[in-house]
Amino acid sequence: MERSYDSLRIIKKKALIVIPSTLFIIAIFSSFGFWSAFSISKKSQTQQFTEIFNAVKLKNNLATADEFDRLKSILRYLEDRKTVSSLDKITNLNLEGFRDSIESERQAYGWLNETKIWDSLAINLDSTSLSLQNNYPNYFNYYSDWDKSYHTNISEFDNFTYLQFSSSSNQKIDMDTLYMKYNNDNQTIAIFSKINDSLQLEIPLLEKFKELEKYGTNLNKVSQNELIIETKSTAISSKLIFSELAFQLEKEKDSVYLTNAKAFLFLKEK
Repeated sequence: MERSYDSLRIIKKKALIVIPSTLFIIAIFSSFGFWSAFSISKKSQTQQFTEIFNAVKLKNNLATADEFDRLKSILRYLEDRKTVSSLDKITNLNLEGFRDSIESERQAYGWLNETKIWDSLAINLDSTSLSLQNNYPNYFNYYSDWDKSYHTNISEFDNFTYLQFSSSSNQKIDMDTLYMKYNNDNQTIAIFSKINDSLQLEIPLLEKFKELEKYGTNLNKVSQNELIIETKSTAISSKLIFSELAFQLEKEKDSVYLTNAKAFLFLKEK
């Protein structure tokens, strides 16, 4: 019984300390707002963007690789938190107006078109800042031009998923009764059944990347048809259409390092 009494005394003593602290925290929230932690972080990110952006402007819109990566990172950070418009004043753009979307009978998807934003800001990358440039001569990239119209037949498919993946990502992407993983060991997209985790389809990427090599490192002039991979198995038919692509071919290893890929994946289960 004495032990319980001691515990009670301790709790009372702690309460005397906690109450003033709680009042102090309430005072802080009253001063800075309930979401103060996010507000401070947002302010910090916006301030960093402003400082870097102004520095780049002073260099005739020429950004180092580090500066450009940081600007892109902050833009994505604010976009993920639905506050990208906080950069409108510094960029002199209506960033919410740079949204694209795609719709089907079953679902719709919208996203912020970063490529258009950077093109509008006319920021150029200083190639001399790429210290490893000479070590990576086989770096390829493609960014879809949304000002152009493309047509491809998807009538045989009944659903689609918008994908973003890279060699450094290993998360699975849910797709109704299926899920997808990018296999970096053999450069394939593997699609599994949620019911029993059985492999339903593999979409090979390495051969397609090798084929694209003949067009040079800048793939923006490549025909849209060259950026499509169609694959079938006994269980599934698929059509993969790349909207963004950045990869490095490693010829000695007969492999590819995928920096970033965004694509529309159309599927039909048989």
